[in-house]
Amino acid sequence: MKKIFLILSIIVIFSLLPAGNAILIDESEVLKRGHFLIDQEKIFISNFEAREFEFNPIIRISGITASGMPFYIIENSQTGMTRGFVVTPDEITSFQFKNSDIMDDADKDVVQETKTNVNYLVSYYDRIHNMEIFSFSVKTFDESLYSGTVFDTNFGKLDGVNIQATITDKDNNILEEFYGITQNGIFVESIIIKDNLWSRGTYVLDLELEYDGKSYHTAKEFFVLGDLPDHD
Repeated sequence: MKKIFLILSIIVIFSLLPAGNAILIDESEVLKRGHFLIDQEKIFISNFEAREFEFNPIIRISGITASGMPFYIIENSQTGMTRGFVVTPDEITSFQFKNSDIMDDADKDVVQETKTNVNYLVSYYDRIHNMEIFSFSVKTFDESLYSGTVFDTNFGKLDGVNIQATITDKDNNILEEFYGITQNGIFVESIIIKDNLWSRGTYVLDLELEYDGKSYHTAKEFFVLGDLPDHD
């Protein structure tokens, strides 16, 4: 008797939830696949009714499984989670799973391929005297549009790439740091090689790039020649 009362109470609660205008129903992974998961086992749907909450990205699905058992589901398209329960003659079985778990492998591959790979090119002075301006530029491209090595091209340029640059001496001491984001596909910085900070020798321009959850690194050496020769 208690079980029947509990089932009826749950059904009443679900029926009182506000319905929306079915904008998100097409996004339901459960309805696309025609099944849901209980302990990684596919439970196929025979018939169903689907509604939405009025002010939330939530879909309510109720119906009968292929084996004739009533089920109730709350699917959240924002968090990508689905939870619910199935009513059997002996018990009420609850479940919860990630919506991506019921996607086909081909669909998962498509999702993984949406990330953009970055092709980046660096222009810089590799030899410079004291009191001259050392300048470097980083140009970023969507690799699927341009994977070449010609720095002056603008085809496929990519904005919004985070860049951190450091210049270090032979003892790995950091002399300069730069931070920025590519705009119009480019990031440019420059400094004056002052006499009192830069002795003759090799220095390293170290670059870290980040975009779409991926990181990239490169290091470029340049040589400081010392003072300009006196031509008097």
